[in-house]
Amino acid sequence: MKNHKNYKEKFSSTKTILFLIQRIYMNKGEISKFYTVGAIGLFINYIVSFYFFTYFHFDHLQSSILGIIVSLSSNFLLNKIWTFQDRNMNYDIVLKQYSKYFIFNSVGVVIQLSIVYGLGKANVDYGWVIIIAISIASILNYIVNKKFIFRNKNEILNIKNKFWN
Repeated sequence: MKNHKNYKEKFSSTKTILFLIQRIYMNKGEISKFYTVGAIGLFINYIVSFYFFTYFHFDHLQSSILGIIVSLSSNFLLNKIWTFQDRNMNYDIVLKQYSKYFIFNSVGVVIQLSIVYGLGKANVDYGWVIIIAISIASILNYIVNKKFIFRNKNEILNIKNKFWN
């Protein structure tokens, strides 16, 4: 009986992993765009922060905050238009999406910093800490963006129909 239970658990885990791999493969273009936007945002964040620090003599924190705000704004627009193909520019909808985007990305930063703090306390090599923290935060960011901010209503209906039929 115990072996049967272990088999079910292994099968369920394998099935879940295969499902996740299938979903990643099905969305590989969108995922590539999402991470390209992220890389562009990193570059914009760096340039804006460096520019305000060097040329306007803002302090480190002020420069970083401006860099984050500008990069989050550019990432929002690029993800909305290019990654998730959301062309609805109704002011109320865009404002609502931007607010959600800013809040969820702020939560992502907190998650990333929490992981860095926790793994740092556990004496994990800092190089690995950063890779793990950024990886987990970026995966969660993609899921939140896809499912809660730029969700495609037709895709949601298709999933519901598949589930209920």
